[in-house]
Amino acid sequence: MIEGGRTASSAALRIYTIRRVVVVVVLALLAVVALRVAALGVSAAVAPSATATNGAVAEVVHTTRPGDTLWGVAIRYAPEVDPRIAIDDLIALNGGAALQVGQRVLLPAEWF
Repeated sequence: MIEGGRTASSAALRIYTIRRVVVVVVLALLAVVALRVAALGVSAAVAPSATATNGAVAEVVHTTRPGDTLWGVAIRYAPEVDPRIAIDDLIALNGGAALQVGQRVLLPAEWF
């Protein structure tokens, strides 16, 4: 019942329902977009800088793929360096030993 004792027609109810569904869908899409933007902002904020704490500047970046390890990256880019030392350099330059697929790994300039 509508105010004053009138009843709503089925066409009016259908329009009301459609409008409500559209509003809910638009709000859900806006929430998804806001979450994506926030996620991109957070990942950009925690991205390592190109300058290491020891002053070495990284010139090359390796993007990890499934199966990549620090050992493999060290051997690939610094075959003449002891892999244990190269891994220590990678950890110091990138702030940790954990690798994730798609991660950008900074490589020391002295390797090249």
